[in-house]
Formats: sequence, C-alpha cells, structure tokens
Amino acid sequence: MFYIVLSLYIGPRFLVVDEHIANIIHIIFVVVVTYEIVRALQIVIRFALEQYASKNDNPASSGSMIHLGMLFVRIGLWSIAFLFVLSNLGIDITALVASLGIGSLAIARRYKIF
Repeated sequence: MFYIVLSLYIGPRFLVVDEHIANIIHIIFVVVVTYEIVRALQIVIRFALEQYASKNDNPASSGSMIHLGMLFVRIGLWSIAFLFVLSNLGIDITALVASLGIGSLAIARRYKIF
C-alpha cells in the first residue's frame, strides 16, 4: 500500500492536476507514511521490550510487562502521530499539546509520581 500511495504522491508532481486533488493526495500520503512509521516503531520497541524481558528470570511477569509497556508505547506513538497529521493539515496544535501535558501531570499527581 505504501508504494501505491508513494506513486500517487510522486506522479502528480510531473503532471498538471487540480490543486484540490493535489491536496487530497498530499493528505493521504501524510496519513499513510505516518501509519507506516508508527507501525515500524511499534515493532522495533516490541522487539526491544522482548529482549529486555528475556533477560528477566520470571517469565510470568515479563509477559505482563511487555503488554503494559506496549500499551503505553501505542498510546504515546499514536498521540504523537495524530498531532503530526493535524499539524500537516494546517491545524494549530498548541492547545492540544498543552492539554496533553496538563493531563499527564494530573495523572502523575493522582498516582503520586511527583
């Protein structure tokens, strides 16, 4: 799928197309590339967590550690990817970034991390 979207993105650069169609192709390209990058990062981080857990002596806790770690990784990566796509669409994301920071501080305070 990535190569199809890549060819659709590069092809109109050499042709005369309507500006709206070029914008739609750009949006699709940004979304697909962001999706592919997030999926690749998830695979790499999962591999790193599994390598770290294989050094642990307790296999029962290592499985739950991988699951919980990947939950946090997925939430973080997809939040960043969502903000990246919105930013490329021309939407001002400063309020969203500030709200994520305030929300994480509230969660940390609730669980007395700080």
